[in-house]
Amino acid sequence: MGNVIGVDFSYTSKMLLDRVYIAVIWDSDKVSSQLEEIVAQKPFLVPFMTQLTPHRRGCQLRLFYVLANDVETAVHFLGQYRSIVQKVALCGNPSTSLLTTLQSLMPDTVIYQFEHETCLRFGETLYTSQGNVLDLKNITGALEPTDSSTLQDHLHVSVHSDVSYHIRTTNCNESRLLGSSPVGCSAVVALFNKFLARHETERNDLPVYLPMILDFASQGSTETCDMLVSHIYGGACEHMGLPGDLVASSFGALQRLMKSRQAAQVKDLSNNHDNSHQQRPKSMTASNEKVSAEDPGYRVHCNDVNASNDRMPTPLSPSQNIPPKEDFACSLINMLIINTTQHAALHAKAHGLKSVVFSGMVFEDVAVCSLVQNFMDYWSEGTMISHVCRNPMYIAALGASELAISQISQ
Repeated sequence: MGNVIGVDFSYTSKMLLDRVYIAVIWDSDKVSSQLEEIVAQKPFLVPFMTQLTPHRRGCQLRLFYVLANDVETAVHFLGQYRSIVQKVALCGNPSTSLLTTLQSLMPDTVIYQFEHETCLRFGETLYTSQGNVLDLKNITGALEPTDSSTLQDHLHVSVHSDVSYHIRTTNCNESRLLGSSPVGCSAVVALFNKFLARHETERNDLPVYLPMILDFASQGSTETCDMLVSHIYGGACEHMGLPGDLVASSFGALQRLMKSRQAAQVKDLSNNHDNSHQQRPKSMTASNEKVSAEDPGYRVHCNDVNASNDRMPTPLSPSQNIPPKEDFACSLINMLIINTTQHAALHAKAHGLKSVVFSGMVFEDVAVCSLVQNFMDYWSEGTMISHVCRNPMYIAALGASELAISQISQ
């Protein structure tokens, strides 16, 4: 079989995180000693301590990550060990220059490039290692190890740049893609950074990656950005048997505020129109009053070629009611989980599946796990069991390694 290195560039290429994840699988004691020496000497190669057991018998496994700024250094360093590295499997769109460098430094090494989606479906080690799949026990996000070998046919939901849904058959011998959704981590990161670029005066920390967004979300609330049931029905919620804090529309409150602001701008311009000296519309504060459908703000369309620039929405200033970045992050994560769990429940129900396994960096956050359990119980009416996967960042790197091994063995 030889020695195989799997490398996942997807987190850096998708701007989700500034790290590259690496899985090394080998079957030689000589490699073990050399690898320990390398780790001790090179601080840019950060080991990840795990008890994962390789899916392939007689093999050993180590996981690492390298910061994006150190990738070029790591590749040149790897070239010194080309005599023992027999196969390198890449996924996640590595740069052309990096691939060229790798090929020139390791001419005798077999280099594979795989689709990231394919590698996600092939990481058997993460599913067969004892204790790597965890049960979501309740809506508090409590986790307990479970025996993954007891999982029957189940749905695997991978939350990455997008969200993909796979059926995994008994004992994980086969995986089949059912569908995907573009509302994934890339959408969350892109929207949050656009929000900061428009409204934050301090932009030195851009771009903000997913872990920081999750941290902001844990400090925020959805009430500022999302339209709740109580915003629609007011005090009548109790008589209707509806919880007032239930989200009725993601970012509905912001949309209503934007329309109110546009209406106020158009009205202000119509009352104070001067062709030679146009004045910028005055700032307005948030209002809880509903905007009538007859309001001119509803008739301003972004594709109206006859509309002047003065009628187009202008960037909001800090004095206007801009939601805190913590609340915006909270609503983004909430939107991601609502969309993901609803699709998961629909796919699982359509194929008669009772177990759903979620994987992705977002599930390192306990609050996100509690959201998942809460919404899965809601969509499935309590008929489905939810699980999360440990070490999700390494799924594609492991999958790339194991996929390369399987192809070479054929």
